[in-house]
Amino acid sequence: MWPADVLVSPVIPYPRFTDLGPGQLADLYLTVRQIAAPLVKHFNATSLTISIQDGKDAGQSVPSTTCPCVTPIRFLILQHVHVHVLPRKPNDFPRNDDIYQALQEHDQLPNRVYRTEEAMAAEAAEFRTLFYKN
Repeated sequence: MWPADVLVSPVIPYPRFTDLGPGQLADLYLTVRQIAAPLVKHFNATSLTISIQDGKDAGQSVPSTTCPCVTPIRFLILQHVHVHVLPRKPNDFPRNDDIYQALQEHDQLPNRVYRTEEAMAAEAAEFRTLFYKN
């Protein structure tokens, strides 16, 4: 589908985009900008799709629900504003805008296989090397 879907969200979980104040909004987009170039380079991408799905009818993909994770830890997921940053390559979708349908549906697939804690930790460690230079 796509090589990565990096989510950027405020530390405090605001439900909707319009709930963000000027400072939170600036921090959110400055963070998106900061990670953009490293993601493009790491995934040999030619472009990025940067997307917010604000509210249920826009396909906001984090409902207020309990995580169906495969780990023994289950937790409440609160609806929160977040930005999808997706590295793109030529012809990664039959039609360029098909990515929006895929974003809307990816959390709702009936047979979705959730990643393990170990896989997510490995990805986080990999991304730390991209975003945090010592």
